[in-house]
Amino acid sequence: NCGNGSAVGVCEYPCARGRRYRQRENGTCRKVVGAEGVFVGTRFILSKECRAADATKADIMATHPDDYIVFTQMDGNARWRTTPHKHGIEGLEANKRGDLNPPSGSFFYGMLKGDPDAGVNTVANVTSLIKSIDSCEDIVNELARPFEEG
Repeated sequence: NCGNGSAVGVCEYPCARGRRYRQRENGTCRKVVGAEGVFVGTRFILSKECRAADATKADIMATHPDDYIVFTQMDGNARWRTTPHKHGIEGLEANKRGDLNPPSGSFFYGMLKGDPDAGVNTVANVTSLIKSIDSCEDIVNELARPFEEG
């Protein structure tokens, strides 16, 4: 995903000089836009206000960095990093067999309802750096602090 939620095709995010990049242009859009949005999104999953179930947040916080599972979907165009449960395990096994379109389950039941075997809990690789579930206000203040001090 290139920063605005589109996974394939033309990115609707207006990048440098108004050009709209295609996802498959060697990752050009990700380079122009930056991957910071993905990391911030993961931080906000682990916020008090996020609609993700408390069980989901606890599962993400408890998962050791070495235990996350990474698998691909959409012919290899989408990459999921998830906690080690049913769809992650099955997705990885499917990838090893050459299937690049395994099911990922239900976002609603997996992330929002807190059933880790019902869907993937997608997170970025910075999750292990997050040590607490804070308010969105506290997270924004934490992220802005380095820019205010300088």
